Amino acid sequence: MPDDARLADATPTVSRRGFLALGATMAGAAAALTACGSAVPQGPPKVAPAGAPLSGELRLYFQGSAAEIATWNSLFAVFRKAHPNVHLTAVNNIGPDWTSFFANLQIKIAGGQKFDLIYLPTEGQRLFASKGLIQNIDPWLRRDAAEMRSLYQDIDKNLLAAVKKRTSLRGENYYLPYGFNTMLVWYRKSLFHKANLPIPHRGWTWTDYLSAARALRDKAGVQALSTTPDYFAGIEPWLLTNGTDLLDSRWESSRASTPAVIEAVEFNRNLIAENLATAPGGIADPLGQFAAGNIGMVGFGRWPINLLRTNKVDMSDIGIVDWPIKQRLGSPVGWGSLPILRTSQNKNAAWEFVKFMLSDAVQRTIAREALSGVVPARRSFAVGSDILYQSPADSPVIYNAVSYASALPAPTRENLIEAALDDTLRQIYIGASTTADAMKRLNKTIGQALAT
Repeated sequence: MPDDARLADATPTVSRRGFLALGATMAGAAAALTACGSAVPQGPPKVAPAGAPLSGELRLYFQGSAAEIATWNSLFAVFRKAHPNVHLTAVNNIGPDWTSFFANLQIKIAGGQKFDLIYLPTEGQRLFASKGLIQNIDPWLRRDAAEMRSLYQDIDKNLLAAVKKRTSLRGENYYLPYGFNTMLVWYRKSLFHKANLPIPHRGWTWTDYLSAARALRDKAGVQALSTTPDYFAGIEPWLLTNGTDLLDSRWESSRASTPAVIEAVEFNRNLIAENLATAPGGIADPLGQFAAGNIGMVGFGRWPINLLRTNKVDMSDIGIVDWPIKQRLGSPVGWGSLPILRTSQNKNAAWEFVKFMLSDAVQRTIAREALSGVVPARRSFAVGSDILYQSPADSPVIYNAVSYASALPAPTRENLIEAALDDTLRQIYIGASTTADAMKRLNKTIGQALAT
């Protein structure tokens, strides 16, 4: 594959790796996953010698539109150049959120359908590993230690540490991140100029942000931003920049009712009260409104790129900057992986495809085409010329943020926690409950989820 070759564009069907709309129905899915996982044999996998010829079938299950199958097929064609006897098939799930994806996957597994690889975001990684559905990859990591050392040197240590610490069980490894997202503020430079505002820079503060929002409203005549009642792209950046998080550092207890968490939620509630941000449901398509120049600032990872390209937005008018701080720099980080299912009958070929996702060809494609709306895991392709292809000049800052980012808290019951958090934020933002009372109730709900 030539260095400048590009695969077909893939616009995610749901934003931010599916966009974190995990709901309470995952409780039922988790129960079914337990049943599925209990029958998985516990013996060690048979690891083929390095370089052994590979053949057979590989089936990959992912969340996305049927159109994205063409993108996977393009990747498969490149993979088959090195492994011509491996036949790969991508099977998509069409759904509004990760809830449907996880639920549909367990239904298919229970019904006897066979998959070797699945696309899995941070939110589901500890859950699936804990249910015994994911194959630990340590035998292959040991076999390919020299190759992996070379790859690891090109991946931010903070990302590698987060994957190891947050998704492993008993010290085992299950996942390799091929792409990730952090949270930054995207803004329209022309609207800042119209409002006579200086361009924001790393180290700007919540106070600076509030002043900019007011000026955008009063002088540029646009909504300053879109505030969403969700976890990763909504409240988590504000929690982290206020020196706190929803859970403690071990993900074992709730901080929902602590002063720092309440302060961050109240800050967002006040933005809505001042008509600086939209209430839940106020803007159905904030990304589209941002592309049209009707919103001055939005919080995104890298997922807007393909839509901005489609709408022929002038990328020179788009700025990207670290989140404003109250106590410290902060951003959540979430990563995508293609884990191997324990039931796979072709694990050696599956492992080669997992490594393939970190190859030069794929990482360059992720950088140039914003494949699945993520940042490539390897720095070589995340901060150089490839990441700038039809993209804002500030694009490398998305990768650089991983150096100080914190993994989105995703314990086994993350689905229940997130559903409760989203509902709580929605009630606060529409004025149905006071922040302190609602967060106190949420604190209790999270405690119950963590205890089960």
